[in-house]
Amino acid sequence: MTKPIHVLYVMSDLLEGRGGIQSVVMAIYQHIKRDNVQIDFVIHQDENPSFVPTVQKLGSKVYQAPQCKEIGLLAYARWWNRFFKEHPEYKIVHGHMKAYMSLYLWIAKLHGRTTIAHSHIAYPQLRFFKKYAEKLMLLPLRWMVDYHFACSVQAGEYLYGKNTVKKPTFHFIPNARDTKVFVFDAEKRQTMRQKLNLTDKFVVGHVGRFDKQKNHVFLVQIFKEIYKHNPQARLLLFGTGRLKAKIEQQVAELGLAEVVMFMGVVPNPQDYYQAMDVFLFPSLYEGLGMVLTEAQIAGLPCVFSANLPREIEIVPELCHRVSLTQSAEEWANVTLAQAGVERISHAKEAAEKGFEITETAKKLEAFYINPNNEWIEKKV
Repeated sequence: MTKPIHVLYVMSDLLEGRGGIQSVVMAIYQHIKRDNVQIDFVIHQDENPSFVPTVQKLGSKVYQAPQCKEIGLLAYARWWNRFFKEHPEYKIVHGHMKAYMSLYLWIAKLHGRTTIAHSHIAYPQLRFFKKYAEKLMLLPLRWMVDYHFACSVQAGEYLYGKNTVKKPTFHFIPNARDTKVFVFDAEKRQTMRQKLNLTDKFVVGHVGRFDKQKNHVFLVQIFKEIYKHNPQARLLLFGTGRLKAKIEQQVAELGLAEVVMFMGVVPNPQDYYQAMDVFLFPSLYEGLGMVLTEAQIAGLPCVFSANLPREIEIVPELCHRVSLTQSAEEWANVTLAQAGVERISHAKEAAEKGFEITETAKKLEAFYINPNNEWIEKKV
């Protein structure tokens, strides 16, 4: 029997509910045949990483790397050099963590490993100095690594530059999902709305960690305007994060505590999509916006920031772009206009556009075994 090829994923953490990167990686991991490809992990956060027991139960190893900011750049580089000397089994190193990516993939390259950089983000709003310091740190990725992956062209241009996304080394990797999980279910919708006491309500939903990027402050302002026009409106907020307490305070100060529901992290977000009437997503920036994929599969109208990548539009008639320069009232009007939209499933459209995880996993598996396989779309 042929031994599986060993691939090393470099991550910031394996915390469930932390963000889209972890969800994407776990979806890929759980659908790749471990007889052919063995994926192990290096993580940098040690705060009770919830996915670690899952991957260890499936036979994967998890290594704890030190924090570069705590031990310094030189010591961090030495750790990686020692790691690759001690672990020659990893033929491919797939970097999902942007921080210090140029460093750890460069060291992997020095040890003769095939290297993949993977961009999951685009257009972060950085201060002037930090912006150019980061660009300088990431610049070597353009020519140093073997392959450049990204969840959208925007995400690729951000990390590698516009010229690199035109090269054969660039591959578009959709943030694919198990589409059948998210299909619309009228019976489930009725059950969930009854369970949440939302039967006669106009339900606005949002899924995302409480972080500046997700723009919760503005989202709540939009909902305030929605509620002015429709007192039957309710807002469901899913996720956790460092800004959650601030948003809870904002909701209370606006007198919305009775109509905004903080749902936390749930294991079955697909059930809650059924209960919603519209999905609101005013992010400052995204690599793609994976939850928008899930919402569209479930037939939900989506109102989101105009600057998000075009690849997210799986079902154009469900997609409503609004500029972040427009007022909360204008956002509210677009959102309110989606009331009564007929819900049907769009799993087929998602699969046709490459967002079915079983197919993506098969193609990635083939790529790891033979990177010369030309399987991923060059143009999106």
